[in-house]
Amino acid sequence: MRLILSHRILFLCIFMCNSISVFSQLRSELKVAPDKVFSAMIKYAEKEDSVNLIKSMKHIDPLLIRFQQQYDRDFKLIIKEDLKEGSSSDVLIVINDLIYTDIIDILNGVKNGEIETNKGVWIKIAYKDYVLISPYVVSVDNGFEQDRLLKNNFHKLMSIHSSESGYLSNGENSNINSDLLTIMIELLRKCMS
Repeated sequence: MRLILSHRILFLCIFMCNSISVFSQLRSELKVAPDKVFSAMIKYAEKEDSVNLIKSMKHIDPLLIRFQQQYDRDFKLIIKEDLKEGSSSDVLIVINDLIYTDIIDILNGVKNGEIETNKGVWIKIAYKDYVLISPYVVSVDNGFEQDRLLKNNFHKLMSIHSSESGYLSNGENSNINSDLLTIMIELLRKCMS
């Protein structure tokens, strides 16, 4: 009985280590920070420069593959189809959705334990992404308030993870962290739908 339990625990540890390393490994394969690529994609879409827009997507191919597998969204195909139709506003919407997906992917990774270390760094990366879609969030109904709430929550999360040994116990930090992540994910979904 103990042997079976030991094997199950070992399998669980191996599985968790592999899933953590897959997330980090995928991101480490990127030669350019995704927020830089997303920013360039927005500029190219606004200028209707489809050649450079498509070229820039190559820098985030591992992310695009992950999002297709994880979220069943083929952003590269959708963007190419919208470019063929000549609709730069549709392309911008898809790029915003791509950035939103990256934010959700990171926040879910932190929340679900897929990201174990450097959570503060990952939250800052998600925040950099959010700054790119913030103008879109502000443009929707009640967007200014939603935007302010999301930014405040990002700052709270960064504060929690920049000082894990702060005045709260780790258990309290963990509960606040999980609650904030849940609120942010739901708020982002609401803003982007």
